Amino acid sequence: MNEAQVAGVDSYIKELERLGISFAKKSTEDARKFLTTNTYYEKLRSYLGRTPKVGEFTGLDFEDLVELSKIDFSLSRQVLTLALSIEHALKIQIYRLIELEKTTTLKKCLAKMPNYKGHPFRCKAIQMSDYSRAYLDAPSTYGTDLIVSDCALWELLESLSFGDLIKFYKIILQVRERKDSILFHYLKRVQELRNAAAHENCLLARTDKAGCKKRKRSPDEHCDIYRLFPSCFPRSCNPHPSRKEEQRELSRLFLHDFCILLHVHNRLVESTGMKEHAVCELSDLSERIKDRQDYFKTSSCQFMSEVNATLTGIQNAIAQFISSIQTHSMTAN
Repeated sequence: MNEAQVAGVDSYIKELERLGISFAKKSTEDARKFLTTNTYYEKLRSYLGRTPKVGEFTGLDFEDLVELSKIDFSLSRQVLTLALSIEHALKIQIYRLIELEKTTTLKKCLAKMPNYKGHPFRCKAIQMSDYSRAYLDAPSTYGTDLIVSDCALWELLESLSFGDLIKFYKIILQVRERKDSILFHYLKRVQELRNAAAHENCLLARTDKAGCKKRKRSPDEHCDIYRLFPSCFPRSCNPHPSRKEEQRELSRLFLHDFCILLHVHNRLVESTGMKEHAVCELSDLSERIKDRQDYFKTSSCQFMSEVNATLTGIQNAIAQFISSIQTHSMTAN
């Protein structure tokens, strides 16, 4: 490191010390190396919330933050894997309903899609990357873009964003008047969680009013995820805490959305191979969290007790998901 880098990292370490964070488990020299080669400071500090107070994290060691960031990274990778399986399952469902079962028509569904920049959605130009053009064997329209109305269904599905795919699926179910469909709100929460993971947002971060703007409509309106995962939410708790609670509790929004992700995966994904893969990876993740929890329990910091409560909820959600898959498998056999 040059002198400017050393001075910058030293200022970060002094700030952490002012907040009460120690360097007993990991020396300041190790911390300097980590902050210059593994992560950037503001990302690591964001776990503490936007406005941490002096001395608030007494009892927390720098190594605890490092381990938390590693678990967070593992959670992000798992979220992306599960979300990709859900996206694939959505495409299969749409293709089946339109092309195979002939229960509705592509034209009728496209006509009900929200307008795109003031024009009918079917006139939307879908930008295709070099990879998209390479992987689509025989695109119906050559050039940079495809027009929705000129696409074959499979081309459309391979080109739509996850957000548009969700809207399209919702419209198909409305056209068919399906009453047993998955809540659109659940699919939107999956989309937002996937986007957060894809952008490497800190999933296990404290909330604060500067970082959590009030939504026009509560995300858990008509949401029964608390009832579906009772062991994860032993008491009624809003994933968007009140202003008085904002700086005193680790955000439960991730746990809320993670439960939704598992629920949607269980409902939508039919592939036995995908389900078995999810069970295997989630089992490994749960074991890793359990090992780290024992490590975190050595910390006397209130923040780490909040982290442990959330991690316990994640483990309970995973256990319920795996049990449901295994029960369904035994019943099917």
